[in-house]
Amino acid sequence: MRMRWRRWVIAVGITTALAVVTPVGEAAARRPKVVAKVNGKRFKSSRHSVVGDVTSFSLAVGGGVVPHRIHGKVRGLGLVCLVDNLAAQALPLPLTCSADYYEQILGTGSHKQWDTVDGIQVIVTSIDSQRVRGTFQGTIETPDATHPTDGPLTVTDGKFDVPVTIGATAR
Repeated sequence: MRMRWRRWVIAVGITTALAVVTPVGEAAARRPKVVAKVNGKRFKSSRHSVVGDVTSFSLAVGGGVVPHRIHGKVRGLGLVCLVDNLAAQALPLPLTCSADYYEQILGTGSHKQWDTVDGIQVIVTSIDSQRVRGTFQGTIETPDATHPTDGPLTVTDGKFDVPVTIGATAR
């Protein structure tokens, strides 16, 4: 019993020492995320289900929520913003963007999708060679043909902080 206690103390000591002396960069400390409220329901996408792409003329951000159970609801949200000469724009940068929202119940084949061409307002607050950050809100008004009687979706409190793939001549 005494030997186990000593091993535990040594393990905690080594772990603490490594945590104190190991530098963690700002980019490594932040996890990628896309969060919002869609019709009042929380949408939070993080880690592996988040993407970002920047070119000199566009910004695309997307995220997905994938449940770990059968009959769970898969949800996806994508934003695409067109901008002329992104590298020359001052920040914060307000943009009017298109968006797509998708829901599918696993195991049933049932799905719904909404689209908008210009219903989302995005404000890009920071962009560099590794990450893009900003906020968004608006309305995704057009449901697809599978559920034409459903109303528009209201998107509020949206935030994104994602690593990006940099295309031609972006910042």
